[in-house]
Amino acid sequence: MKTFSIRTTIYTMILSAKNVGSVIILALFLFSSCEEPGNIDLGMNQDDRLEIKLQSFTLDGSQTFFDSINTRNQTIIMAGRYQDGTFGEVEANAFAQLGLVNLNRFLPESAVFDSVRLELFIDFFHGNDFSSPQSFSVHKLSEPIYDSLPYFASSTATYESEVLGEVNKTFIPGIDSIFTIKLDNDFGLDFFTKAKESAIEFITNASFKDYFNGLAVIPGANNDKSVLGFNLQDERSRLVLYYRTETDTLEYDFTFRGQNHFSNVEFSPQGSILQNLTVPYEDVDVGTDKFYSQSGTGVVNKIDFSQLKVLLDTLENFKVNLAELEISVDESSEFLKAPNSILFYYVGSDDKVVNVGGTVGSIQLDGGNQLGGSTPAQLFYDSSSKKFKGSVTGYVQAVADGRVPYLEVFVLPGRFGSSLNRMIIDQSAIKLNVYYTIVNE
Repeated sequence: MKTFSIRTTIYTMILSAKNVGSVIILALFLFSSCEEPGNIDLGMNQDDRLEIKLQSFTLDGSQTFFDSINTRNQTIIMAGRYQDGTFGEVEANAFAQLGLVNLNRFLPESAVFDSVRLELFIDFFHGNDFSSPQSFSVHKLSEPIYDSLPYFASSTATYESEVLGEVNKTFIPGIDSIFTIKLDNDFGLDFFTKAKESAIEFITNASFKDYFNGLAVIPGANNDKSVLGFNLQDERSRLVLYYRTETDTLEYDFTFRGQNHFSNVEFSPQGSILQNLTVPYEDVDVGTDKFYSQSGTGVVNKIDFSQLKVLLDTLENFKVNLAELEISVDESSEFLKAPNSILFYYVGSDDKVVNVGGTVGSIQLDGGNQLGGSTPAQLFYDSSSKKFKGSVTGYVQAVADGRVPYLEVFVLPGRFGSSLNRMIIDQSAIKLNVYYTIVNE
């Protein structure tokens, strides 16, 4: 059963609107968690009289997880594996197509094949131990990544068992920025020959994709400490043919930019704190006083604003001046660095994300359409206070006006389909401060 905690601190001022300019600063000083005075919109007429109040809530929530996370064309692909006692085991496999950099670019007759390498720019390292070698293998896809299909964290693509290349290396954050694997010479020579002979496969991207489905990057059996994220939109991520002429060693690039890609992320909570997460979208008691969220795996918590609605329904002739949501994060170890931002998706009657006219329903920026808008509100993380903090004024006012019926939201870490960002929240650390004015005519 859900319980709610409300702390009511009401600063009441009865004043004429004529005197607001001189008195409102004092009121805002009393509201120590309020923002700059200029951000408080009183929205009143010259002859109105008003009361300014603050009500603070400790919001309740629940723990659940998604089973469908879109990882298609999210800029980042992930590969690796790690395990810990809190979130369980995560394994990521990366799949990506390639494209031609320059159409109708062919090699000179004097060119001689040297080698072929896969180079991927490392966007992030996720894990708790970077002191051990990690192994990866590269394979050719045996099916395309289709333009018309969605790809989720649970999706996969078939790839050939033959290994094009392997690496076994200790990847160190802050030192290693490029993931490099030398690939099979026969594979490279085939590409080289076609590029040299002006083959039809290398004339257009469509003909190239008909010829070559793409690559898979798969973690080795000894990978159990970390996952790497690769940024495919960075120009340093590429497949490179190296060839020689009489005077130079030159390069012929293939790009991942603008091409289809996705990550398969397998989440196994067995043996961890989250082992009771077995049924998607079902609220679960994990047996602690914490909430857990992680991008990529679908682990999320929900926040319940029901008690706010109880308050709003008792009020008349009021305006919400500022509603500020504050969430404190447990960042007790380096492995638990919080995401840069979080978003809030509406929970529907089926306990899934609400679809509003083909758009994912979410809390929007203040001033935006809170029901079907396209500018979702984000709360950004302050590492000094270890808090997410920001305005949800537009949402609270829309609830008060009856324009938004959704009182539960999923809390999603930023880059939900392209990272393994994660956070832990104390269940008592979700605070909502609502500043509002009562206008008495």
